[in-house]
Amino acid sequence: SRSPTTRRYARLIEMARPWLVAALLLCVASAHTARALDADAAVIDLDDGNWKDLVIENGREAWVVSFGADGCAPCAQMAPTFAKAAKHMGGIVNFGHVHVGDASIKLAQSLGLTKVPHVVGLPAHKTLNPYTKKSEKIAVEYRNSTASHKRIAEFAATLLPDDRVTRITDADALARARTDAGHLPVAVLVTAKETTGSLFKSLALRFRGRVAFAEVHVSDAPDVLASVPGLEADPATIEPPALLLFPPGGEGGDVERHGGEMNARSLAAYLESNAADAAPEDDAPEVFDARGGKVGPSSG
Repeated sequence: SRSPTTRRYARLIEMARPWLVAALLLCVASAHTARALDADAAVIDLDDGNWKDLVIENGREAWVVSFGADGCAPCAQMAPTFAKAAKHMGGIVNFGHVHVGDASIKLAQSLGLTKVPHVVGLPAHKTLNPYTKKSEKIAVEYRNSTASHKRIAEFAATLLPDDRVTRITDADALARARTDAGHLPVAVLVTAKETTGSLFKSLALRFRGRVAFAEVHVSDAPDVLASVPGLEADPATIEPPALLLFPPGGEGGDVERHGGEMNARSLAAYLESNAADAAPEDDAPEVFDARGGKVGPSSG
């Protein structure tokens, strides 16, 4: 027989069925939810079987996850908007969907789920519990409009770390960045933005420990890049955005310029072909204390 906790979540599934909606409309709403999510490969189906590997022990990607159930009309209404946000953030933040049912009861319990539809964000890192001394990913509840894909995308962007990209303003800062990178190549983005964009933040997270990341504003590029060997173009003529890849500081070789499209897929493929190797344990989530200080590797 089921435990009281399991029965509680089984009741939650049943409560998601609006009793004022006719049975036919419920079936239509449920079918619409499935179509809206399955038709968009950007939204990944999650359940008890893949939740831990894809989300909890994934230290290189952040997630936004929606929860829905059969017969939930608001869930069906939100699904196209959620899928649109996933397309907008494709390759930057992962988007997943959990159908609340027998295959997802454990993960629903772990998050204390009490309602559907429900949307949460999970960063790539874990937070140390000072009392149990164990680390866990802390889910952040989305509390804004589920009818706005832009709001959901903005929420997704907040899950990315801000401290993995070095801002460079002069040639000396570039030299220091290369020295600090040690055995890692350094990816430098020439940008017109005043702050680091979500795409570059996500790449810095995905390739942590394999590539060092920096950026230079286009107005500073002539001074920063003037003495860079092997740079084919005049620094003053480089139009942003442009990605330059420097070999590790202690090695010879000229700087390369990424010649492909400046999108998530193309940039990730280019960096993968040039990144340093990583040990399997490097893929685990980093652990921070409640104040944001790094503690160490995941402790479960």
